[in-house]
Amino acid sequence: MMQEMQAAQPALVQEGGLTATVGNHDQAFHMLSRPPIIANDYDLSIEADRQALNNHLRVSYDTDMFSVKPKCGCGHLQGGDKVGRVCTKCGTKVTTVTEEDIESQLWLRVPNNVTAFINPQLWLLFFEPFVIKGFNPLEWFADRSYTPAKGGADYKNKEIYNVCERMKIERGLNSLVANFDLIVTTLLNSPVVREQSTSQEVLRQRSELYQKYRHSFFCQHLPMPSKLMFVVEANATGRYAAPEMKLALDAALTVCAAKQDVSTQRDVRFNESIAIKVVRQISKFYATHDSDNFAGKLGLLRKNIAGAKHPWTGRCVITSHTGDHDMDEVILPRCLAIPMLKYHIINKLRRRNYTPTQCLKLIQAGIKQTIPVIDEVLDELLAESPTASIRVYVQRNPTLRWLSNRRFHCRTINRDPNDISIRISTLSIKSSNADFDGDELNVMLQLDNISANYAEAFGSHNCVLDMNTPLKVSGDVGLPGTLISTMNRWMYSHD
Repeated sequence: MMQEMQAAQPALVQEGGLTATVGNHDQAFHMLSRPPIIANDYDLSIEADRQALNNHLRVSYDTDMFSVKPKCGCGHLQGGDKVGRVCTKCGTKVTTVTEEDIESQLWLRVPNNVTAFINPQLWLLFFEPFVIKGFNPLEWFADRSYTPAKGGADYKNKEIYNVCERMKIERGLNSLVANFDLIVTTLLNSPVVREQSTSQEVLRQRSELYQKYRHSFFCQHLPMPSKLMFVVEANATGRYAAPEMKLALDAALTVCAAKQDVSTQRDVRFNESIAIKVVRQISKFYATHDSDNFAGKLGLLRKNIAGAKHPWTGRCVITSHTGDHDMDEVILPRCLAIPMLKYHIINKLRRRNYTPTQCLKLIQAGIKQTIPVIDEVLDELLAESPTASIRVYVQRNPTLRWLSNRRFHCRTINRDPNDISIRISTLSIKSSNADFDGDELNVMLQLDNISANYAEAFGSHNCVLDMNTPLKVSGDVGLPGTLISTMNRWMYSHD
C-alpha cells in the first residue's frame, strides 16, 4: 500500500496480526526520506509553474514501450551513468522508475489563515456518516455553505439543529477545529443523537473512533497520491487516463487557488471553503479508488486474500448429491481428496515400505486412475476417524452469509477418476449463495481431532437458529418452508 493512503494501510497491532489504521499525515510528512514538493507554492497563472506541477502530478507516456531509463524528476538528468546524482533543477535523484519508492513527493499545505485540514480518511469514516434524520451536524459546523440533503428550511425546526444552535459556536472550519472536542462530546452525549441513531452499536463505534484517532483528525499537510499511480498514455487515437485520477488532480489545482494575501475575514472564509473542498475531493478519490481496486469481484481483496489458495484446501465445481443422504454429508472427488491427504497417504505408504519416490509417483498416478493401494489407504484414513469420516469446512469465499462457512462430513470419496465435482446436498447450498450452474466451493481439511471438534460449532445443527431473533429459524438454512414453520411452532409451544 502507498504511504499516502495510510487509512487503508495494514499495520501491526499489539494483539498480533494485521489491521487497518488511520494514518497521521503530519507525522508522515516529517518522516519523508526526501524534501517534499508543496503544491501551494506553484502559481497556475505562470505557464512554467503549471507544467512543473503537471510533471509532479502524473507520468506521461507517448510510446508503446515502458521506459526504464534512469532519470530525475524533471528529466534534465538521464542515463545509467547518472544514477544517484541529484538534479540541480528539481532536487531529485536520478533513479529508474521501477526502483522508486512509492511515497508521496507532492504535498498540499493548509491554505493561509486556515487552522488545519480534516483528515480525508476520518472525513469518510466519521464526518460523512454522522447524519441524524437527514442533517449532518459536523458538516454544518465545518462548511458554511452546507445544506441538509433533504433541502428546504424545515430542518431548522429539527431537534438536532436546535442542539447545534444551542452550542453558540460559530460555523466554519477554523471554529470547528478550535471547538472540536466540545462539539463531538455534546453530540455524542445528546439525547437527540442517542435516540435518533440507528443503533447503540453505531454510537459505540463513533465514540471509539473519536477516542482512538483524536490526534489524527486534523493535519497541516495532505499527501497527493504518488504520480506513479497516475499514468497518461498518448497514442495515435488520443490521450487516455484513469477516470478517478481527476478527483485527486483537482485537489492539487484547488489548493493552488487559495488566496495568498489574506487581509479580510472574507478572504479567511474563502480559504476555509478551499480547504473543505480539497478534503472532499481527496476523500472521494480514496473512496472511488479503493472501491474500484480493492472491493468487488475483481478487487485485490477478493483475488489475493479471499480467493487465495491456502494449505490443506481444494476447490472444485459442485454437483447435487442424490439418494438417501444427510444434509451435512459431502462427497469429495479423488482428484481433490488425494492431494489434500498427500502427507497422510505418504505416511501410510512408507509403513508399507514404499520409497519416497514411489510414494510420490503413486499419488500422482492415483489422481487420474484407480490404484488399488491408494484406494486401500483412503479407506483406512476414513475408518480411523472417530466419526468414520473426514471432517471439512466447505466455503464459498468471500461470501459472509450465515452458514457460508460450514462443517461437513466426508464419509465417501468418489473413486471415479472422470468425476471431478464435489457432491453436495441441495439443502446445503443456499447459505453459500450457490447453485449447480458451474459454481465452485472450496474445502478446508481439519487435520486433527482437536480442530475437528472445534469445527462442530459450524455444523448445521448448531446454526439453525437466527442470530438476531429468538426462536426463529435462520433464513440461510435450506429447509422447506413447511418444515421451518413446524419447527417454529414447536419452539414457541414448548411442546
